[in-house]
Amino acid sequence: MLEITAKELKTALGYLQNASQKRGTMPILQNIAIQGNNEEVMLTATDMEQQITFKAQCENAEVDTTIEFDKLFKWSSKFKDDQVLKFKQTNGEQITVTCGRNRAKFKSLPTKEFPFFSEKHDEQTINFNGSDLVDSVKKAQSMAGNNDVRSYLNAVALDVKGNTCNVVATNGHCLIKIQLECVNESGFEGIMLIPVSSVNGFVKCLDEQPVSMKVSNSSVCFSDAVLSYATKLIDGRYPDYQRVIPVGNDKEFKFNCQELKESVNRAVVFGDGKMTIMKMIVDSSGNECNIIVRANDNTEADEVVSVISIHEIEMGLNATYLTDAVNKVNSEDISLMVKDANSAVLVEEENTTMVIMPARV
Repeated sequence: MLEITAKELKTALGYLQNASQKRGTMPILQNIAIQGNNEEVMLTATDMEQQITFKAQCENAEVDTTIEFDKLFKWSSKFKDDQVLKFKQTNGEQITVTCGRNRAKFKSLPTKEFPFFSEKHDEQTINFNGSDLVDSVKKAQSMAGNNDVRSYLNAVALDVKGNTCNVVATNGHCLIKIQLECVNESGFEGIMLIPVSSVNGFVKCLDEQPVSMKVSNSSVCFSDAVLSYATKLIDGRYPDYQRVIPVGNDKEFKFNCQELKESVNRAVVFGDGKMTIMKMIVDSSGNECNIIVRANDNTEADEVVSVISIHEIEMGLNATYLTDAVNKVNSEDISLMVKDANSAVLVEEENTTMVIMPARV
């Protein structure tokens, strides 16, 4: 039925665990599908929101069934990489797996019950550098919404136009846009909203290999040489994020990233968690900035950090959003570009643009 090395199987199952369910009301979701012939087998897991398929090398494959994932994952991990596991369907409800003198029986269900994604993905293909795409989606994730009633904000958006893809995320209070190059010979244009809940699986499955993206009406599939990752898309119209990015922000305030982070982290001790609002005051001297956070009991923190600027300003910002933006900057310094105290703050570096909305103090 199927012969496969423990190393190949463990590699495949390591990826599939990101979509397999351990518990649930549908037993079939606790199984993975195994389909193949001759020297290649496809192993697939799904939770009905995302689907992962791994193409493994094997011998004597003639298989089309499903097998319980959790026990197989734990059991196969106990074998050395070069040991060979042999699968055999003993009846309609069990599969026997042997390795030398070792044997185990696993539950099996028919493949026809397995909920594969039914939509065929468009033959229009957009190609990316895998590491650039994964790094950008991971970088954008923290600025997306989290359980927002506006479901379209609980997503990382991929906006493809020509040979450019903008990776965008916003929660309505801050925004990030990362511009990537892609190869889009098909001329496809559109915005795909990848759920934040799928981002972790996406990041873990794809790596430095070239990645191709194919789109259907309600899902998108990313594939490299041996693995494909598909996820359902969020249905909704994404905001016109380009209009949110301010223009005319001509006042620059330049900080050392490490010093700014340390000062903000100390000040937020007096704040209210993620909703901590801090006042930033730069006086006419232009070389010091006071960061002030006041608690409800009239206690406060007043941090002083160095700043390079010819301007003075007094503005309020959310501490969490500012720290998040600082963490995404690769250089030692960060420049906050401001128009006035009531305008959004703009941060630009290489291919990344970030916006932080002002807050009332």
